[in-house]
Amino acid sequence: MLSSWIVDYLAIASRNYLGNPKVPSVFVYQLINGEYQVQQIRSPIALSHRLSQNWRSQSSKSLPPA
Repeated sequence: MLSSWIVDYLAIASRNYLGNPKVPSVFVYQLINGEYQVQQIRSPIALSHRLSQNWRSQSSKSLPPA
């Protein structure tokens, strides 16, 4: 699964994307069935959870079988 991450830590994007009030956000775009699906992460806790999931997923693919 291909994914792209956009990090707007200064909250400079439009309110259409960030909401009102503007909040620093991370946007994760994943290519699923030929279409990009977007997930917006605004909470540091949600971001931490998402990063740990992604790390576990990637590390399990790169480790050689035991």
